[in-house]
Amino acid sequence: MRGLVAVMVILLSACDIPTTVKVGEWSALCEGVGTGDCRGVAALFVNNLAWSGESVFIQSRGIVSITPRPACPTVPDYADPAFCWQATALVPSGPICMVVAKSRVAGPLGFGQVGGDDLTGRLGPPPDWPRCT
Repeated sequence: MRGLVAVMVILLSACDIPTTVKVGEWSALCEGVGTGDCRGVAALFVNNLAWSGESVFIQSRGIVSITPRPACPTVPDYADPAFCWQATALVPSGPICMVVAKSRVAGPLGFGQVGGDDLTGRLGPPPDWPRCT
């Protein structure tokens, strides 16, 4: 019986270990997110960094964490409100993050940014832009 309990503990603890996927030069840590969705969210994050991508890459050592959000914010019509993720890169000045949802319209990435901070390729967020948690 002890052997069975030990095996169960090992198997359950393995579920908490983040999986890593590569998106270009970036490494995405998928924490509680399937690798397909993680790769898509990370690709959108990298794409939306735009002009600040290189400096964020250098400062974060090319690591972005992808985690599920407890709830989706109110999203634009192009996004599916059923489930959202948060993509975060840690830099010395503080985290750079985006709130991401699946896109309802066909597109190259399949995901869309629906919230986040001011430094993610936008000139400034709309007044009701949801922040990261």
